[in-house]
Amino acid sequence: MSSLDDSADIVIPVAGSPGIAMRVSRGRSPGPTLTILGGVHGDEFEGQLAAALIAETLGPQIERGELRVIPRANPIAAASQTRHTPDDDKNLARCFPGSPDGTTTERIARALTESAVEGSDVLIDLHSAGRALKMPLMIGYDAADAHRCAPLAAAFGVPIIWEHDVIGPGRSISTAADRGIAALYVECSGGGTVRREELEALVGGVRRVAVALGMVDGEVVDGAAPRTIRGGDGNLDASITCSGAGIAVLFVDVAQEVAAGATLAEIRGADGQLRESLTAPFASLVMAVRRDAPVVQGDFIAMLAPLHGAGPQ
Repeated sequence: MSSLDDSADIVIPVAGSPGIAMRVSRGRSPGPTLTILGGVHGDEFEGQLAAALIAETLGPQIERGELRVIPRANPIAAASQTRHTPDDDKNLARCFPGSPDGTTTERIARALTESAVEGSDVLIDLHSAGRALKMPLMIGYDAADAHRCAPLAAAFGVPIIWEHDVIGPGRSISTAADRGIAALYVECSGGGTVRREELEALVGGVRRVAVALGMVDGEVVDGAAPRTIRGGDGNLDASITCSGAGIAVLFVDVAQEVAAGATLAEIRGADGQLRESLTAPFASLVMAVRRDAPVVQGDFIAMLAPLHGAGPQ
């Protein structure tokens, strides 16, 4: 049976800001509630488009439980195509669970927490590297909830799984975890473009999770064994940065293994002279690198995941 007759487009109100559009599709039988967020960052187009396609294609197929889909979790940042909300220059992914009396971003976070996150059984937050960075196609979760999240991550079917030993506060997934909800996030390459294979991976991955949860009929077909990395927090705001201005010359790419002490990048002046060499502090898998060559003090260069424990699982 289809849930087509029991789907609704809802606008979540946000005081002083545009409402947030959410599609809710309910099956004809009881089951889990799966919530999908896209567009937490306005310059991450893959999640926004994938979420819209998930609402249109998967929503009518839901037989059991409830599917909640929000393609543009931060409609103001999405309209401006920026990572942060222009009104207050805050990062929505660091503002959960938010505040009804806070800044624009904090009010958006609160509305999402109360109307979308709470009451869910599983949350999947669809991200990408945005305009400024490059990341591999991956899915991550908190190791503290591995007994629930690891099977869902495997079902999603992307090449890399990152099991974090800690998830920082302020994120949708940490807020969900605080409420007893199984929470995962997805990343892909970004760069201001949408790649067909990554878009298909996001849409298909959410469908496979819905199958694994028993929300739709079907079978999860095993693909190539993913690589599981364990450790680290995946915080882009606390990664390898440069100490001065110049031009960054990258020595590595995403999903590349590097040994402790290996050169990640050099910062050179316009005259070509070496100003700084940035090295890996431990054996790592490179999980993100910057795209723009010009840098100033404190600019992001790379994010690393510890290599120990990596390998097919």
